[in-house]
Amino acid sequence: MITSLHLLNFKPFANLLLEFKKLTLFSGLNSTGKSSVMQSLLLLRQSYQQGLLPEKGLALNGDFVNVGTARDALFEGAKEDLIGFDIVWENNSEGLWRFKYDQEVDVLNIVSEPVTSEVYKSNLFGNNFHYLQAERLGPRPFNEMSDYQVRQLGQLGIKGEYAAHFLAINGRKVIPNSSLSHPEVKLKTLRNEE
Repeated sequence: MITSLHLLNFKPFANLLLEFKKLTLFSGLNSTGKSSVMQSLLLLRQSYQQGLLPEKGLALNGDFVNVGTARDALFEGAKEDLIGFDIVWENNSEGLWRFKYDQEVDVLNIVSEPVTSEVYKSNLFGNNFHYLQAERLGPRPFNEMSDYQVRQLGQLGIKGEYAAHFLAINGRKVIPNSSLSHPEVKLKTLRNEE
């Protein structure tokens, strides 16, 4: 479990330290930074999946997040040309990433010391990570399926597009190591929820 997240010069935040508990809720007015906090974690994950972390840099655009260019990611009043993310996990392992700002690029070069390989074994970077993106579009005429994503990787899809397929395959099984799993919380099939 992530216990704290520190954002430096990222989007609306010059310097923000957040501490997390077993359940952490974000609420507030539009454009106050709720999505930016989530994007910081998703940027690290998508950069790792693209093979850019731990050695090359931060992908500002990908499957999880599309920020644009570095100009869109840097805090407007930044006093230095870098963006930083620090994460501490409950086992006291920590990752510290610093990325060099270059106005027009969409991949920021990493300038910090390498993070220990143990950090990249956390759920944020592994297959036990489940993220469902909020979407304001209407119902779909069909449900997407991916046997590889659902059976092999145990994933719901980046936008939850395989959720119906996942539920059909897994029924009442617990989703391992995700925020949705708990020993007493089991998934119900769509038929049972009707």
